Amino acid sequence: MTASVLLKCDERGLAWLAADRSHQAAQATQDPVLVGSSARVFVRALMRERHYRTAADLAVSTAERLGRPTGSSSTASAVSVYGSLMLIGAVAAARQEDRVRALSLLDEADQTARRLGGDHNHRWTAFGPTNVLLHRVSTAVELGDAGQAIHQARQIDPARVSLVEREVVLYLDTARAYAQWGKLREAHEALTAAERLAPEELKERPMVHRLVDELRTRSTGHLKRDFVHLADRVGVV
Repeated sequence: MTASVLLKCDERGLAWLAADRSHQAAQATQDPVLVGSSARVFVRALMRERHYRTAADLAVSTAERLGRPTGSSSTASAVSVYGSLMLIGAVAAARQEDRVRALSLLDEADQTARRLGGDHNHRWTAFGPTNVLLHRVSTAVELGDAGQAIHQARQIDPARVSLVEREVVLYLDTARAYAQWGKLREAHEALTAAERLAPEELKERPMVHRLVDELRTRSTGHLKRDFVHLADRVGVV
């Protein structure tokens, strides 16, 4: 949890240290589900340092050690952690611009979610079919497929997103996709929807500040004024 908060706030050095400590502690337990759960944040720390291939490899290798869930002997926690590793691995592969691997990992996560049978939060993964759809949006944005990202986002019922943070990320990914597409008014609407849900998420994320600053620069007229006001509210310098 500490590493996750530090990553969100872009405290990269401390986040790396916390993720490494977490991973070491998990390995000491020799509990493969706990190791897999801890590996998820270690993968995110690698991604923040742009080690995308290493991040994807770690996600996949950890999932393989956990074992592909194929029957009733797999616990819900093991299935959820395995699927979550596939999802974070897909995003890492997308950032590496490895489209084939990213889509393959998403498909594996989708099959795993079907075996789980619904949206749950075992080991704080929020894993299930809805989370797979959320990651399809994120992956499409990373691959530069703005139209596909918007199409995927429209398939998601926000009421089915159980965690506020995940719903905020959906709106942020949607804003990024609209920005890629040059639809700045729609990007502003997505950002303000995220702000209504959890303004602190926008205030504390440097990634959001960079996006708002970019859109403020690119916009004109009344829309520029709207982005200036948004920038002031979330604390963009």
